[in-house]
Amino acid sequence: MSPARRLCLLAVLAAFTISPAAAAAATHGWTPIRRVAITGWGTPQSIASNARGDVVAVFSDNGGLSVARARAHRAFGARVRILRAADYPRSSVAIDSRGVAIIAFTYEDGTAPALFEGRDSSCCFGVRVVVWRPGRRPTTARTVFPRGSATTLVTVAATRGRRGVLVAGEPGRATFNNSDGLPTFVPVGLDGRLGTRRLVARRGWAPATLQWRRGRAVVGLTRAGSDAVDVGVARQRRRSDAFGPMRRVARLTHAPKDYPPEYSDPVVRMAPDGHGGQVVLWRRVTSTGVSLLLGRASIDGPLRRTIINRKIKGTLSFSDPAVASDGWIVAAWGQSDTTARQGYVTTRSPRGRLVTSEIRGVSVGVGYDGNVAPFSDPPMAAAAPGGGGAVALQRGSRSAAGMRFVGLRAGRPLAGAVLDVPGAESYSTLLTANRRDPGRVLLGRTEISPELVLHQVLESRLR
Repeated sequence: MSPARRLCLLAVLAAFTISPAAAAAATHGWTPIRRVAITGWGTPQSIASNARGDVVAVFSDNGGLSVARARAHRAFGARVRILRAADYPRSSVAIDSRGVAIIAFTYEDGTAPALFEGRDSSCCFGVRVVVWRPGRRPTTARTVFPRGSATTLVTVAATRGRRGVLVAGEPGRATFNNSDGLPTFVPVGLDGRLGTRRLVARRGWAPATLQWRRGRAVVGLTRAGSDAVDVGVARQRRRSDAFGPMRRVARLTHAPKDYPPEYSDPVVRMAPDGHGGQVVLWRRVTSTGVSLLLGRASIDGPLRRTIINRKIKGTLSFSDPAVASDGWIVAAWGQSDTTARQGYVTTRSPRGRLVTSEIRGVSVGVGYDGNVAPFSDPPMAAAAPGGGGAVALQRGSRSAAGMRFVGLRAGRPLAGAVLDVPGAESYSTLLTANRRDPGRVLLGRTEISPELVLHQVLESRLR
């Protein structure tokens, strides 16, 4: 090839070459927002996905609940009704590697208030459980405790061949806040039948996480004190379905009860690591200021803690920690004072490397009272293998507010993978992640016009 022709060919190739940053932005951006459903009065409630990208979501609609499925890179299919009507239902969903989903939800059991002395009018909420296998209808809903038992739904979990629900309550006891409810684990069969209820720990401990380790259920628990929170773990015995003695993992100090009331978020958030251990994110207030800490404990080891930031300004809000199947951890958090509001994402690699990056675009202008509005809703985080995933934080200015969704790659914010949604139209958000879909977000939106009020569920996915 002559030198002239070689130069001409190189010039043509250069003209069609895309820079790595531009290629990442084009490949890994969010898909255009599309409508999933019109729900009547309702909202998306809970969502879960597995490693191959199967997703199950729960939607409320006029007081009832319905579920829908989606595959990786695909839209949701038709919704299937699992609850006709209830007062303020809430739900939790999990899905295993085969696509088998377990859904637990609360319902008003219709117990007459006069049956229980000293009970308030909100009693009694029960908890029901269904199992949804691919290609079949959900199983019959089965009740954890009999009528008249005020039951708090904590979470559900599903792995291959193992399913269960974690609640706080007591048969026949109509407590109205369940602060003294007994932590209880119930295994669930493939046909939706409930196994024998098992007491996890003594009264005073609140259940928080559920997972399996070598076929035995492992439950993470917390116990709140005046200025500290205890973290504990209980697991089933080797040759019995009963739980062995609970082990206290750590005592986490935090602000005393009389600390400024703007700290309304939970002081401790936990997640299972998939191997029996616990990942904990918590705030600590001392005479020198506010700190945010991240800790991880193996099933038999102590909680090893790392300080994410020891100089938090003003109020602090943070997400539940998200843990990917390969050990990556993602947490979103924000701080607000009288002059600024800032958002961050902190990731931890399986080798222990901690990286904190700022999420730009979440600051808010000074309000009418001269102060910056704090984060009214906690940030959200979802983790995918390889350091992928997504985070969500509130954003806004004097004239507009909303949510900002940012995709992650190798534990850092991904350039170009930013999705902004006006907050005036959105009132609920769900976020999940897996290897094939590093981020999937569901939004509830209300449109009001002189003719009608339209409730919609919208969706976007991270490519």
